[in-house]
Amino acid sequence: MILLVVCIAVAASENYCPEVKGECSLSYRINDCCSQNDCPSYAMCCKGRCGYVCKNPSTSPTNGVAIKPGDECKIGRVYPKTGLEWLFRF
Repeated sequence: MILLVVCIAVAASENYCPEVKGECSLSYRINDCCSQNDCPSYAMCCKGRCGYVCKNPSTSPTNGVAIKPGDECKIGRVYPKTGLEWLFRF
């Protein structure tokens, strides 16, 4: 009985990232967060149109994507790799 109550409480408190609509029109990403610790306690680090951003969570399932521990991420502007990065290592 206690296990059932705990399972219901956990399921009821699960949060989801909001759905992302539209495509990014930039040639780079802007990440405002790279982990849940980068966001206020009431928000989640979620994939947005142009990078990861802190968003208010939804309590119902969506197709939104939360950042996961171990995902490659860097806060700020992130430009796509061109293959010529080795030219600028000086």
